Amino acid sequence: MSDDSASLAEAQTVGDAAGTARSGRANLPIFRQIQQSRTVGAADLELAVSIELGRVQMKRADALQLHQGAFVELDQSSDASVDIVIHEQLVARGQVVVLNGKFAVRIVEVLPISAARE
Repeated sequence: MSDDSASLAEAQTVGDAAGTARSGRANLPIFRQIQQSRTVGAADLELAVSIELGRVQMKRADALQLHQGAFVELDQSSDASVDIVIHEQLVARGQVVVLNGKFAVRIVEVLPISAARE
């Protein structure tokens, strides 16, 4: 990236309403180069990543009966792959593992972009 593309143009207006009325000319912007403090690229974006274990549909009355200690049975078996979703798009599948005492997901399949959009 060149220095020109790494900097931003900033406009300042010359004159004021009274000056415009006296001269009959509109205020014109003056552009000057300012250095951009940090280039933000695609790699800097933060994305919401969700891991979906499974789904369930239940009636409203059943959902209202949920309490601490209740079980909600999902539609996936315990050995099924989990879906990895980024910005509401399915992008990969993985396997739930325990890593250093925390849950983690091992990527087992990265979906092609055309399939990820479905």
